[in-house]
Amino acid sequence: GNSCWDALTNQPSGSSPESLEAFTIFMGFFGQATNTLSLLLSFFGTSAVIRYFGFRITLLLFPSLCMAVIILVRISPTLYVVFTAMMILKANSYAINNPTKEMLYQPTSSAVKYKAKSWIDMFGARGSKAMGSLVTGAFSDNASSLINYGSLVVMALATFLIWNATFMGKKFDYYMATGYIV
Repeated sequence: GNSCWDALTNQPSGSSPESLEAFTIFMGFFGQATNTLSLLLSFFGTSAVIRYFGFRITLLLFPSLCMAVIILVRISPTLYVVFTAMMILKANSYAINNPTKEMLYQPTSSAVKYKAKSWIDMFGARGSKAMGSLVTGAFSDNASSLINYGSLVVMALATFLIWNATFMGKKFDYYMATGYIV
């Protein structure tokens, strides 16, 4: 195929030094923008969002945001839209989703919390990354296929996450109200 890496010389190929430099600058800017937004959301947004919307709605924010963002990218697949979408998703994952996800462990015993976190970190996180790589690999022959078909996979996954967040929010409220410890 059209690889950007020559395995024989162990050097980049097909890319000019200028394009590699531009890509490095772009990715540096992406990292700075994402981390700045994450920091601002963490300082000013996390507890305010949970207090304002409540736990159940906050739990639904990230999968709902995923759905909205993928629809936006599907409608307008430009570099700037994808850049902004990824920045917003990553920042919200760090600042809103992760703290909310950690709160789900409140009504669990130490043993259950340890086992659940281990399973999620080992299989859940790695499995989702592997699935993302499979989807990207399957549809990476051109950007149009990746957006058209990959976005359908993401929309299906976001639908499942919305259902799961709704279910877990109800269970969390019930367990907290009754004092039940898992």
